[in-house]
Amino acid sequence: RADGSIRDGESILEQLASFIEGEVTEEDVFKLIGFLGNDFYFTLLNKILTGDLSKVIVMLNKGIEDGADPVEIYRGFTNYLRAAFLIRTGVPCEFVELNSEEIEVLKNIELSRDETIHLLEICLRFEDIVKRSVNVRIAIELLFSQLILCLTKSKKRENNNRVVLSSSPNENVNIKEALFLDLQKNSPKLAGIIHKADITKNNDNVTISVKNEFAKTQLVNNQKEVKSLLKKILNADFILNIEIVHQKEEESNLIQTIKVLFDGEEVR
Repeated sequence: RADGSIRDGESILEQLASFIEGEVTEEDVFKLIGFLGNDFYFTLLNKILTGDLSKVIVMLNKGIEDGADPVEIYRGFTNYLRAAFLIRTGVPCEFVELNSEEIEVLKNIELSRDETIHLLEICLRFEDIVKRSVNVRIAIELLFSQLILCLTKSKKRENNNRVVLSSSPNENVNIKEALFLDLQKNSPKLAGIIHKADITKNNDNVTISVKNEFAKTQLVNNQKEVKSLLKKILNADFILNIEIVHQKEEESNLIQTIKVLFDGEEVR
């Protein structure tokens, strides 16, 4: 809260010394400066994931009534989401501003990397609204309503894909369509490759057949993302194969015409 100012830091320490008897704890510091610990944000994120908006709003207001600054709640939760994003991208733990126990807890939350990105995007879009709002409490409540709405739509879309997949007799077509739709959000190039590819499922094997080396290389380099999406679609473990299917090049109309004119003789 001192933002690098020695004078402000000293002022905070003097207030702590004046109002608190005995040992000063982390909780005492947080209460004085309006900060909330990571336990608060962990519980808040869990309530968001369950989609219970009323409990989220109650928790936000209780935090504010206990002395937390609404803007600090916004900052703290956004930073917590950033930590979740870094963990899901495989960034080394030293770049995540959490202890090892908190990192392990955050790893176990059922939140995908794509969902984390979408939540962070919403938080950043609300930054000016939260900071400039005359009634910041309403702004915070609206922000968290949007976060729940985003996750609800994501899970509904995922469930619809699974329903389509299981209800249609042409399973291979639906796997391809579901994968194409998921890739369109974040990887348009891969979506284009899948659109032109053939996908077949045989027991535990899923084979993606493409027509050239470039398409195969792109899929191989991004197979972790492709496998992750396919696992959500199939809801089962599988072995992914990526192969090139060589097709005989069709002769152009011009060459065919020339061959007819020369009675099929080879033209040099």
